[in-house]
Amino acid sequence: MKTNNLQAMFEAATKGNCIPARIAIEAGVQWRNPDLWYQPKLDTIDDDYIDVPDFIPDGLLGEYSRAIAKTIQFPPNTVFTHALGCAASALNMSFWHKYYNTEMPVNLYVITSQPPATGKSGVNDYLTNAISDAYMAVTATNKLERPVIEKKIKKATDELDKAKTDHEIRALVKEIEEENENLKKYPLYLYTIEDATPEALEVLAFSQNGVFNMVSDEATAVNSVLGMLYSDKASNNGVVLKGWDGGNTATIRVGRGVTSGYVRGVFSVIAQDETIRSILSAGLRGNGVSERFLMLRERHLLGQRVHGEYIPVAYKLRDEYEKTISNIVSSPKTVLTLSKEALELIIGIKNKYEPDLADNGKYCHALMRGVVGKADKQIIKIASILHAFEEWRPYKSKNTEIQFETVRIAWRIFENLIVAYENAASSNGYSGLKAEMKAVMETINNQIERKRDVISLSSLRDLIKNKPVFKSCGRLTARLKDVVLPALEDDDCIVFHGGTIYFNPKLKGGL
Repeated sequence: MKTNNLQAMFEAATKGNCIPARIAIEAGVQWRNPDLWYQPKLDTIDDDYIDVPDFIPDGLLGEYSRAIAKTIQFPPNTVFTHALGCAASALNMSFWHKYYNTEMPVNLYVITSQPPATGKSGVNDYLTNAISDAYMAVTATNKLERPVIEKKIKKATDELDKAKTDHEIRALVKEIEEENENLKKYPLYLYTIEDATPEALEVLAFSQNGVFNMVSDEATAVNSVLGMLYSDKASNNGVVLKGWDGGNTATIRVGRGVTSGYVRGVFSVIAQDETIRSILSAGLRGNGVSERFLMLRERHLLGQRVHGEYIPVAYKLRDEYEKTISNIVSSPKTVLTLSKEALELIIGIKNKYEPDLADNGKYCHALMRGVVGKADKQIIKIASILHAFEEWRPYKSKNTEIQFETVRIAWRIFENLIVAYENAASSNGYSGLKAEMKAVMETINNQIERKRDVISLSSLRDLIKNKPVFKSCGRLTARLKDVVLPALEDDDCIVFHGGTIYFNPKLKGGL
């Protein structure tokens, strides 16, 4: 191409705010000249840790999390996010919140990730030892009540064997059933488990008033219950799905009969990237597991820590945390409610996110649509946890009404965790624009290896539609035309014109 023509192309591109190759393609002249293309920017689809702004609020849980982070030299946001899940396991025994006209458990599903040797076990111990002790205290009390009830059941059972009239039989059967129901109120709680099949988790939950907690610093806690340790087949995730909002689950198995009941659970696992991949992989099955979790994978502090500089958690702070835990776990059934202003804020938040859930919206992918679609419930759960850890502190009033400001703080926490979730899903290739761009570029590079320099939009769509990131994308063609291809053109990788995608000759060293 002559120099003056090339110069004209660049001048036209400058006026049109586009790449010179687009001018050539629109004019129908030679566009393969590398001089018409800029160097492609491919760093936008790199996998990296996310830098999360500090979203730890004031208050007991935030202050205690910061203190733990200083002691262990650990990312504070990760400590606090894990603390939210651990705190939820304390409330899981007897706290509920009013959601319109329904009572729902105060629980949470949380996954955080940090590399080996960062101090995950220490973080988990600081947060859970007091909760485990509080559960054991409740169990110790229940052990005193159970023999009394069991004796009544045995007495009524013995009398049933001797009963002669229908009236006596009915009365004794009713008494036995009532005492068995009474016995269920005094379970021998197992605070947390780290390795369980879905069926075993279900049995445990039914044995302790529907409660289960999987709080751990090991990935096994997630992998086992999702069926990833024992089988390549799809797992029964009913107890996980129903446990998030206190739903009823019923199963029937040969040799085990029918089991049914309401379950409510907590996941709070601080492990490595494997846990996040497990949750996202489960989400590909379209069963709703992954959208119930909040997750955080932020930059670690390895290489920055100074060993020998130990800042202990203040005794007074740790003591107050432990006493608050004890107050919460030992409470009778407690129902938290939202103030009028707090409820109005929740409604406003739902309306704010609604347009983003539309086809081709910011959260149009099924994975993110499910996560953001549960914003109201997640925010109320977080607000309930923050509220309880203030009102159930020693000498506080135990007010059950959650105020506007607490919901506003919970919303800010949720928004940061949504960014973190999107980044985790994107970096693992499951969701988000960066993951979509990466998937398209992989296909384009495959075409370049076959000595091709263009592809039609329809052909591209057929090649990528079964990739994980696009599997649940509504209106895929529109998504490509309106979002993904323009983003790749902004990165100087392609030009999209007239239904055809033109490849930058500088990709992979040219054709």
